[in-house]
Order: sequence, then structure tokens, then C-alpha cells
Amino acid sequence: MTTTLVLFFIVIFLFIIFRKEKFVTNNVLLGMAILPAVFISLNEYILKGVFYSSITGEDVSFAQRYSKNFIYMFCFLVLPSILFFTKFKYQQFFNIILISILISIGFNTYTNVYLDFDRDKLAQALSPVILYDYGLIALSLLLMSYGFFLKGIKGYIFTFIAIINILLIVLHGSRGAWLGIPVAFLMVFIFYWHNNIKKIITFVLLPIILMICIFMLLPNSPIQKRLVAFNEDKEKILETGNYNSSVGGRVLMWENALQEFKNAPFTGIGTTKLYQSNCIVYKQECLAHAHSVYLQTLAAHGLLGLSAILFIFFAPIIFFIQEIRNKKNRKIYFLSTSGVIFISYIMICSLTDLYFMIKGTTMLYYLVVFTLISLILKEGSNDNKIIS
Repeated sequence: MTTTLVLFFIVIFLFIIFRKEKFVTNNVLLGMAILPAVFISLNEYILKGVFYSSITGEDVSFAQRYSKNFIYMFCFLVLPSILFFTKFKYQQFFNIILISILISIGFNTYTNVYLDFDRDKLAQALSPVILYDYGLIALSLLLMSYGFFLKGIKGYIFTFIAIINILLIVLHGSRGAWLGIPVAFLMVFIFYWHNNIKKIITFVLLPIILMICIFMLLPNSPIQKRLVAFNEDKEKILETGNYNSSVGGRVLMWENALQEFKNAPFTGIGTTKLYQSNCIVYKQECLAHAHSVYLQTLAAHGLLGLSAILFIFFAPIIFFIQEIRNKKNRKIYFLSTSGVIFISYIMICSLTDLYFMIKGTTMLYYLVVFTLISLILKEGSNDNKIIS
């Protein structure tokens, strides 16, 4: 699948070159493609030797898989050109998201009921379930933003569909996926309250009422179970110093990442060594990563790697905020606010897990951000920022 995608984008790039078409990009997109590839992937390749290592093992294998993710993202540099040379519009992009969410609702309704809302069974069936949940909630937030942008009954329907899917994903019990939801909802309120107050009141009360019903009436409520488990983990740590739990393991990994950062603050100790260090610190289970994008990158790839991660988050957010000021163009305002909401949710979720651990979630992030920026550029407000 990945090889096919890479070959496809290479063919498109060659087509652009030989047809002498305009290569469309901007500094944000270039930075998002180049900085992580250099400061994380090439860091592993040149300084840590992970790609040509003769040593076999899950630690080296994990490092190779993780580091390659950002190399593949170079392919998305041709996406703006593809969108410029076609009739692709934002309606088509969000209709694709709508179809995905409808499929998600059907699949997750069946899965939740079939597995009796059991967190352990869900985690096994949807592994890695927390990244699965991050991705689907992030897409649902995009659809919610689209619902607030649309006028009339269609906007209400789209927003309702998004909220139902978010609630179904919340029932998986991934606590890290819950963290960014209140912030995302607050952003929706800030961006759209001035002309959507009825819709906001409706869809603020709806999830609250549904959550209360789920919490109180569902006999096997995963939400209640996960909250109880969190309190038990916290008590173990504070009262007995027992870190043998989900929360305790994360605390140990965070402390270990900060300690390892001191050994190589500029370039990091590498993904393999951090993996091995985690296994020594947390003897109950060999945890592959630090369960935080920021601390994982800081320890494994140092300040250089962290600067790349911060760039792929904050550079597009700054771009979108600058475009939000252009309220005269309602489409650009909507696309920009959607981008801010999407990235902000992923940033918060990245506090407690490694969002970029697998290709799927990494590609989703790049696909959404590159598409939103490309559609804004296509609207023509940023002609002066296009590099050809």
C-alpha cells in the first residue's frame, strides 16, 4: 500500500516536471515535509545507524518503522499541485469525510455492541485502539466544523452525525482521546457562536444529555470503568508508590524520557536506545515509546527533533490563524478554523501518546493539513505565498 502510494506521487511529480506545470507549495508545506525527515528520520539513519543495523529485534524494528514515517510524507508535496490542476473542491473533501464517518458509525456501533463495550476486547480488536480513536474523532471534528459552516437542515444533520460518531468512539474508553474534545468544542463555540447560536446550544446540550444517559444507564459503561481505573491507578502511585498500571507506566516513561534527554540534549539518544531504556525502567512490560510525542521526540531526537514536531503543529496553525482574519471570504474562514480545530485536538492527544507511531495516523495528519492549506491557496487569497 505504502509503496503504491509513493510510486503514484512520483509519477505525478514527473508529470508536473515534464509538462512544465506550476509546482504549487508554500513555506509551511515545505517545512512540514523537510524538517521531520531531516531531524528525525535522517537523524536515526546517519547518527544512530538504525537503517543499516545488523542487529535484529523489536527495538530496532520499531525504530525503523517509526523513522520511515516522515520520509513517506515527502510525497504529499505534490498534493497542492494535484488539487490545483483538477476541479477538486472543499465540498468533495468533506463529502469523503462524511462517508468515512457514516461507515465509522455503522462499524463502531456493531463493534461496541458485539464486544459488550469491553475495553480489553476493543483494544485487542482495534489495536492500536487509541490511535484509531484519535483519527476518527479528529475527522468527526472536521465534519462538525463543516456542519456549522453549512446553513439550514443540512448543517444540523452533518453536526449530529459527527457528534454521534464522537460519542461512539468515546465509549471505547481511550482516556487520552477524551482530553482534546472539550478544547475542540470550545473552539467551535468561539469560531461559530456569532451566527450559529441555536445550533451551538443544541449540540452542546445533546452530547451532555447523551453522556449522562450512557454513564447512568449503560450497565457495562466503559466511561465509568475507565474513570474508576484512573482513580485506582492514581491512589496506587500516591499511597503505595506502585507504578504497575496504565497511568503509572506513563509516569515512569515520562520521567525516563526527561532523564535520557540529559544524555544527548541536541540530537537525542535514538529510538532504539530509548526503547531499551524503557524496558529496563518498567519491568512489568516492555513499553516501546514514552507515550508522548513531545517527550518521545525530546529523548530520542533531542531539541532538533522537537523543533521539527513543534513546526508541523504550530506553523500550519499560524498560517490558519492569519487566514481566519480574512473574514470577508467565508470559505477560507471555514477551512482555516477547521484546520485549527483539527491540529489542536491532535496536539492535545499527543501529550499522552505517540500519535505519529504508525503510517496511518501520520498520513492522515499530513493529508488533512496539506489538503486544507491547498484548498485555501486555491481560493486565491495567498497567491503571493505560492512557490512555483
